[in-house]
Amino acid sequence: MTAVGRVQGRCSSPNRDRSVSIPSAAIPRRDYLIVLCLAFASTLPFLNKAFHIDDVLYLRVAGQIVKDPLDPFGGRSHDNRVLWDAKDGQPATLFEIDYNPPLWKYVLATIIGLFGIEEWKLHLAQSVAVCFAGFGLYHLSRRLTSHPLWATAMILFGPFFLPGQNLMLEGPLLCFWSWSLVFAWKSWDTDRLGPAWLAGLFAGLALMTKYTAGLLWPLLVIGALGFRRPRALVALIPPVLMLSAWSLHNILFHGEPHLSSHGMVFRPELWGPRLLVILRSTGAVTVFGPVVAIVLVQRGRWGWLALVGCLLAAGAAAWGDLLYVSRETAREALFQIDFVKSVHVVLFTFHGVLSLLGIAVVFLGSRLGKDRPWRFDEEAFLSLWILMMLLFNITSVPFNAVRHLLLFFVPLVFLLARLLEGMWAEGRWRLALLSGSALLALAIAIGDAEIAGAYRRTAIDTVRPRTMAGIKTWATGNWGFLYYSVREGANPLFAHPEEYGLGRPAPGDVVVHPRLITWSIFPPSDDFPALEVVEHRPLQLHWPLRTLFPAVNYYAIDTYALPWQIPLVSTGPEEDVPFEFAPLDDIIIYSIRGGIINIDNSQ
Repeated sequence: MTAVGRVQGRCSSPNRDRSVSIPSAAIPRRDYLIVLCLAFASTLPFLNKAFHIDDVLYLRVAGQIVKDPLDPFGGRSHDNRVLWDAKDGQPATLFEIDYNPPLWKYVLATIIGLFGIEEWKLHLAQSVAVCFAGFGLYHLSRRLTSHPLWATAMILFGPFFLPGQNLMLEGPLLCFWSWSLVFAWKSWDTDRLGPAWLAGLFAGLALMTKYTAGLLWPLLVIGALGFRRPRALVALIPPVLMLSAWSLHNILFHGEPHLSSHGMVFRPELWGPRLLVILRSTGAVTVFGPVVAIVLVQRGRWGWLALVGCLLAAGAAAWGDLLYVSRETAREALFQIDFVKSVHVVLFTFHGVLSLLGIAVVFLGSRLGKDRPWRFDEEAFLSLWILMMLLFNITSVPFNAVRHLLLFFVPLVFLLARLLEGMWAEGRWRLALLSGSALLALAIAIGDAEIAGAYRRTAIDTVRPRTMAGIKTWATGNWGFLYYSVREGANPLFAHPEEYGLGRPAPGDVVVHPRLITWSIFPPSDDFPALEVVEHRPLQLHWPLRTLFPAVNYYAIDTYALPWQIPLVSTGPEEDVPFEFAPLDDIIIYSIRGGIINIDNSQ
């Protein structure tokens, strides 16, 4: 049996009609070594990846923790404000900008204080977190599936997890979340209080990493009551105490609780578009569809009928999503929307609907085939977990993102692993599914790493020579570009920099302006000095897959965007090559000439 094969000595099929089952075999040491290799293989190739997306915000919080460990957000002083997604071009406090608690930033701060702020050192901490997440996933997979190594590898090498780790919260969140459920299940299996307290401890650590982990609370309640282990509800005590202590700290330092100051986004008018985004994202970052179709075919006549229904529903949803994204009528959509983007939209949404609807049909078919189909068991728990995360991402997240769907895809992988059991050529299909998922994840991760590296390189190349020559340089943009520009001596450009001791832009200064990742108003004020373009620098990449591009953002998908895209653009009917890869961004370097002028924001 291969490394991603079946656990030796495991009980009968997970589809058995039992509410609780316990793996009977001891865990081979080889399995731990394999999980360790999987975790490091998925992270070490990107150890020197440039700081990217929210990394920059977390580094700022970590820096504040190094200065004052008792006040991670640094009060409301100007010294602890950051320019972040501000449409008005003004900085805001770390307390206002960071939507999550600071546990992971304390880890980063410890590493910075002891070893420095180099990329590889901080990414190594992320690798360790992913490693422990892998061990937790393995134990959880062993409890829920007969192929724990396969399920663990599917998650660690999932396109919904591997590309977007950076220094962000998903690795440590998944670590604490998975271990909380591992110990919770031990408590449900044995009715012992010790594992329940440990489950609560890890649930609290998860909550102090990211507020999304509050969704563990209903899962702990569902499991305790569903498996008739009410004593296991003590697992709720540690996270409640941790959140209470954190909120009291916030009141003392900031006058209000951090969690309630941000809240959730509850806008029913967005629920339909957000469902389309979830379907589109599922199709973009999974490879479930073909295997689900084969599973349906193997179910006989009803499976064929179900597959036809799924294909029709997927086609209708894909067409509807195309109309929505194009914001045109049915006739105009074919001609008005960019052709390459339209292909991505249709394929992603079609595949997402086929995958999710197909899994739902197979799941319901397997449940209805049991003697007691509505009995609460592992599959019922997984289905409620999936449904809860789906509803949360539709109704309550501030914005859609692939990373917000991580805890939706994890139980989906577990459920798929159970549904595949007994399938013809099961081992081959598992290997094909894992290989396809890993290749897609690596393709997205390489593209994302190239984007992060390109902005780091461009910031260094454009800012360093000017600051070393004594030219005062200002930088717009966001994320890694602005971080590296400031590190090379540039000043961040916003509406009133003089209020923060940065002075005013003056004749002879230079402004470096990346168009794609500058969202605040530019120029930042009506009385800004006149600018003269001295250089256009298209930011061209080599890897043919983008996680950032106009209407593309793996990290924040609005209702009209894609998680990734192959950025082909038309070259015109007279060119020999009909399509070419578009530049990632247009870096414009301005010289300040004096006077006052209004510049169109599209420049």
